[in-house]
Amino acid sequence: MAVNRAKTKKICALLGAHFALAPLSFVWIYGNLSAYMNSYFHFACYPQCLDADSQWILGLYVAGQFPGVLLVKPLARRLGLRWTGVGAMLLNNAVVLASAWSLQFSVAWTAAMYGIIMGPSVGVTHGVVVNLVSGWAPQWSAILMATATSFPTLLSIAQNQMITAYVNPENLKANTVVGPETFFSQPQLLDRVPGAVVLMAATTFGMQLVGYILVSDPPQTTGDVTKNGQVNSLQDQTVKSGDSDVQMLENGVHHQKDKANGTINTNCKTPLFVARKDNINNSDHHAESKDYNTQNKEEHSKPAQKDTPVSWKPSEVLRSPAYYAVLLFGIALEFGILLKANFYKEFAQRYIQNDRYLTLIGTLIPVTSVCSRIVLGLSVDKGYFTLKDAAVFGLSINSILCLFWFFIPQVSSILYLFLVLGLAMAQCLFWVVVPCSAIRLFGPDHLAVNFGLVQACVFLSSFVMPIVVPPIVRGLGWFWLFTCCGIFSLITLCFVVATSFDTQQRKQK
Repeated sequence: MAVNRAKTKKICALLGAHFALAPLSFVWIYGNLSAYMNSYFHFACYPQCLDADSQWILGLYVAGQFPGVLLVKPLARRLGLRWTGVGAMLLNNAVVLASAWSLQFSVAWTAAMYGIIMGPSVGVTHGVVVNLVSGWAPQWSAILMATATSFPTLLSIAQNQMITAYVNPENLKANTVVGPETFFSQPQLLDRVPGAVVLMAATTFGMQLVGYILVSDPPQTTGDVTKNGQVNSLQDQTVKSGDSDVQMLENGVHHQKDKANGTINTNCKTPLFVARKDNINNSDHHAESKDYNTQNKEEHSKPAQKDTPVSWKPSEVLRSPAYYAVLLFGIALEFGILLKANFYKEFAQRYIQNDRYLTLIGTLIPVTSVCSRIVLGLSVDKGYFTLKDAAVFGLSINSILCLFWFFIPQVSSILYLFLVLGLAMAQCLFWVVVPCSAIRLFGPDHLAVNFGLVQACVFLSSFVMPIVVPPIVRGLGWFWLFTCCGIFSLITLCFVVATSFDTQQRKQK
C-alpha cells in the first residue's frame, strides 16, 4: 500500500510539472497575438503609447528567464520546489493581467514588466520543473523534459484559436501598409485586443493551478536545490511500515542499511523491498548479511559506477568547449524561434491575405513541435542518436529553411505552411538538447547553476534580437533578416561538428 502511494505521488508530481510550464505557451501564441497588438499600438492606444519597439516585449520576456533560472537554487532551499513554483505562478499571472491595462498607455512599461517580473518568474518555473523531473525520474530526463515542454505548445493550440475567434471573428484582412509592415486598422478588431490578453492570462493560470495542486517535492533531488541544502547524486525514497525500514531507488538501485551492524548494500539492479527488524541481533544473521553484501558489491559495482554520471563544477563547465557548442546551438535556434514567433504571420500578411489561414499555421506549429520533440527526445533516451547528432540535425534544417524563408510565401501559401512546420520540427530540438545537456554532459551535481549557464543562450539571443532586428528590417529588408539567421546557423553547425561532446570520458580521465 505504501509503495502504491509513493508511485501515485511520483506520477502526480511528474504530471503536475507538465501543467506548471503553461506560461511558456506565450512564445507560441505571441506570433499570432503580436499581429493584433502591433496594430493596436499604431492605431488604437493612447497618444505616445508607442514609446518603444514592440519586439522588446517578447525579447525581454525571454531574456528575463535567465536570471530567474539562477534564483531557483536559493529559493528552493528555503521554500522547497513546490512553493517556489507557486510564488512564480502568482507573479507571472499578475503581470499578464496588468499588461492588459499597461499596453493601452505604454509599450515600454509593458515590455519592462514582462522582462523584470514575468520573465524571471517563468525562468524560476522552468528551473523548478527541470529539478522536479531530474529528481523524480533522472533516467527518463530527456523524454520527460520533451513532454513537459510540449504541454505549453499544446496549450497554445487552444489559445491561438480562442484569441483569433475573439479578436477577429469576421476574418478581416490586414488593410494598412506602413513601410515593410502590414497592420489591421478596423476599430471593431482593435477594441478587443486588451481582452485577448486577459483571456490568455485566465487559461494560463488555470493550467498552472492544476499543476501545483498535483506537484510535490522529490524526497531528495539530483541537484543541490533540496530544501535542507543537502547535495545528492541519486534520488531515493524511504517507506516506513511498522518497525521496518524499506529504502528503494527509483532508478533500480537499492540502498539497504542494516541497523544492527551498520552495513549498507547499494548495488542490486532490480528494486528490492527488504523489511529488517531492529531486534534481530544474532551473529549468524550478521555473517550472512555481510557475505551477501560483499558478494553483491563485487558483482554489480562496475555497472553502478558506469551508470552514475560524473559531475562538473560551474567553473569547469565554463572551460569546456562542449558548453560553448551548446551555447551557440541555443543562440542559433532561439534566434530562429523568436523570428518565427514574431514574424511568421506579420511577414506573410503581405502575400497571404487570409488571417484564419495564418492562424491555422500558428496552430499547427505546436502540433509539429510536440510530435517531433517527443519522438526525438525518446530517441535520445533510447540511445538511437546522441545530443550532438540532435544538434547537428536541428542546425542543418534550420539553416536551409531560413535561407528560403523570404521567397516561399510569394510562391505558394501551401509551401509556406510546410516551411514554417519544417522550422518548428528543427527548432523543437532546442528544448531537448539545451535542458538535457545540463545533466547529460555535466552531471547531476550543481544542476541548478549549470542549467542556468546553458540557459544563457536564451538571454543572449532574446536581448540582442530587439536591438539588431528593427534596423535590419527597416534598412535592409526581410530578405537579409532571414538570411542572417540561416548564415549564423551554418557557422554554428561547423563549430558543433568540430566539438567533442564526450564530457564524461574526458572528466574521468
